[in-house]
Amino acid sequence: MKNVRLITFLVLFIFCFGMQGCVPKFFKIIPNNFAKEVCSCIFVEGQSKNYCQEYGRQMFDVSGYKVLVVEKEVLAWGFSYAAKAVYEGPRYGCRLLPDE
Repeated sequence: MKNVRLITFLVLFIFCFGMQGCVPKFFKIIPNNFAKEVCSCIFVEGQSKNYCQEYGRQMFDVSGYKVLVVEKEVLAWGFSYAAKAVYEGPRYGCRLLPDE
């Protein structure tokens, strides 16, 4: 049964990779979600950086991240992708910035 699952996964992985970018787009989700969650945790909820780091890593583990308190931004990177979330204010909360 494990071999069938492994073969199915490999076939789907190869198929998605051959479909011009399915797999890279999937890996882009991880730093994006981490940056957004940590930004919301720190700037919207007012939690500590340590708490928000643990909260974010429960769902998404990234290679690294940086919180810029003065600019109210969170940068996260992992899987060869980087993401930036910025705090827009109490009405809108945090949002992801598009790729540059």
